[in-house]
Amino acid sequence: MEVENKTNNLSTIVEEWNELKKTFHEVEDLQKSCSKAVANFKKTEADFKKAISQQVKGITRVSESLKCFRPASDKEKEEYVGLKKSVNIQKEELEIMSSVLPKDSGCVNL
Repeated sequence: MEVENKTNNLSTIVEEWNELKKTFHEVEDLQKSCSKAVANFKKTEADFKKAISQQVKGITRVSESLKCFRPASDKEKEEYVGLKKSVNIQKEELEIMSSVLPKDSGCVNL
């Protein structure tokens, strides 16, 4: 029954109310399920943010160390260049991964 289709017949109103009461438990079950999903998401999101943060800190430490390092041989230079490239790739991947997280405003970049 839509709001525009109001009725003055009590038996019709009671009938509609009884139908609503029958399906209300479904709404309660959905609310419980939704609450559990939100709680699970929040925990997973917090774990994800923590893991991203740890990775970023580690990458920052490695990047800073690489800035101070001077290769002494061609072999070291080759390893240095490869490591620097790997670090930059992983940094970009972390930025992409973290872009799916909701911002403080609640907005999500998809």
